[in-house]
Amino acid sequence: MNPRQRTPVHAGSMRGLGTAALVYAVTASLLLLGAMGAAWAQVGGGGPPATAHPEGSSPVHGTEDCLPNVTLVDQHGRKVSLASLKGRLVLMNFIDTACAARCAPLTATLAYVGNKLRRDLGKTIFFVSISSDPERDSPARLLKFARAIGSEHPGWFFLTGTPAQVDRAMEPFGLRRFPGEQSGWGSLATFAYLLDRNGRVMRIYDLGRVRAESLAFDLFRLLPEGDAQ
Repeated sequence: MNPRQRTPVHAGSMRGLGTAALVYAVTASLLLLGAMGAAWAQVGGGGPPATAHPEGSSPVHGTEDCLPNVTLVDQHGRKVSLASLKGRLVLMNFIDTACAARCAPLTATLAYVGNKLRRDLGKTIFFVSISSDPERDSPARLLKFARAIGSEHPGWFFLTGTPAQVDRAMEPFGLRRFPGEQSGWGSLATFAYLLDRNGRVMRIYDLGRVRAESLAFDLFRLLPEGDAQ
């Protein structure tokens, strides 16, 4: 499937599981990812094999400005202008807090990477997760979600806004919401988009395929002075 194709946001089959189930599923996934990272360190000297592009990623030469002059609201109720993030790398994805256990591996991948790059987050790289369900996902709900998955890093924004604002943020990716339908992460949340310092897509990661440690290593080597731990 082409991740830039205009795709509806399908309903999540685990919608009713709630925060406790999400925490359990993400914790289990993070433990597995931690074991995988330890295995890499043991057999490979501390990092995954150096490849041009890790499996599950695709290089892109984007022309669209994916950091338009749109102001959204983060999980703490603070205004964040997408355009203000230019000048740094940005890893962006689209989420729906109603999705629980089915989406946990995808969430755990980004949480693992965020922890590895925590000293760079907010300095040379930002993570941006925009809600595809702004009618439901208030800042308070996004904050609860971020805390549940262990993603309270200073440089990781969980953003919401009016439907029109979110539509404007999704438009450069060729994505759209479908008002009137129940939303859920579905296929939309499978992809994370790495934006260059001008706000253009330079790489797309399939979070269902890329290894978390490979994604962290790939981002780390793109930073001007990385300090991953």
